Amino acid sequence: MIWILFFLTDTIMPEKYRYTGPFLVGAREGITGIVEEPEYPESLPSIFLSGGKAHWYETSPDSTGWVKLTFDDVLWDTILHYWGISGVIISSYVRAEVDIPEDGWYFLVTSRLGSVKIDDKRYPGEPYSRNYFFYPVYLTGGKHKISLRTGGFVSPRFKLMLVKGREGIFILNDPTLPDLIEGDTVLYAGIPVLNGKKTHEKFYLKWKGRDIKPDSVKLSLLSGEVRKVPITLKILSLPDSLCTLKVWTPSDTHDFLLFHKKK
Repeated sequence: MIWILFFLTDTIMPEKYRYTGPFLVGAREGITGIVEEPEYPESLPSIFLSGGKAHWYETSPDSTGWVKLTFDDVLWDTILHYWGISGVIISSYVRAEVDIPEDGWYFLVTSRLGSVKIDDKRYPGEPYSRNYFFYPVYLTGGKHKISLRTGGFVSPRFKLMLVKGREGIFILNDPTLPDLIEGDTVLYAGIPVLNGKKTHEKFYLKWKGRDIKPDSVKLSLLSGEVRKVPITLKILSLPDSLCTLKVWTPSDTHDFLLFHKKK
C-alpha cells in the first residue's frame, strides 16, 4: 500500500467496534445464519452459543489497524469434531462510528471485507488482503455510522481505514501493461485514472517514453469516477531490456516499466 502514500495523508480509523455473532454459514449452499442486518437488538439467534443467543461484544484495532473478533464462549473444538471445517466458517455483524474532521474526499481502504456501509450507502471492499483496492467517498465533517459483515474461520480479522486525500486527478498503481516483443510496433495498455475532484473534469491523459512516441487522449470523468483507460503505444525502437513509460495528468505523474521479451 506504499504507493497510496504518494498523495494520501491523515488516516482515520474507528477507535471502537461493537460486534455480534458468530452465525453459521452454509458455504456450499450460500446460506448464512441470519439474513437481515441487525441494529442493536439485545440478542440474536445463533446455534453456536449455549442458550442459542448471540450478544454484542466490544473490541478495538491493534497497533497496525487490524481488528480481531473473538468468541471465547463458543466450543470450537466440539463443533470442529462434529461438523468438520465447514462448521467453523462463520459470519458476524459489526458496527462502529467514525468522526470525520472536515468535508472532503476520503478513500476507503479495507482488507478482508466484501463491502462496507457508511450511513445509508454501501461501498465495495477488498476481501483478499491484496492492498490494491480503495474507493473514493465524499464525506461531510462530523460523525458517521459504519456497518459491515465479516466472514472467516473462528476468529475473523479485518482492517478498515479512511484516508484523507488532496483533490486531483490521479493515476492508480494497477495498470495493464504489455511486454515489449520483437516485431511489434504497436502495443496497448490500460491505465487506471481517478477523478478525485468534486466536479466533472475534462482533461488529457498523456504518455511518452524513450522508445515510445508521445501521445495523449482526452478524457471526461465524473466526480469520484475511476476508469481504466486504454492507450495505444507506438514503439519507435526496441530497447535492450526495459523501457520506462511515463504517464501523467494535470495533477499526477507515474512511471511504469515495460520489459523486453523475445519471441
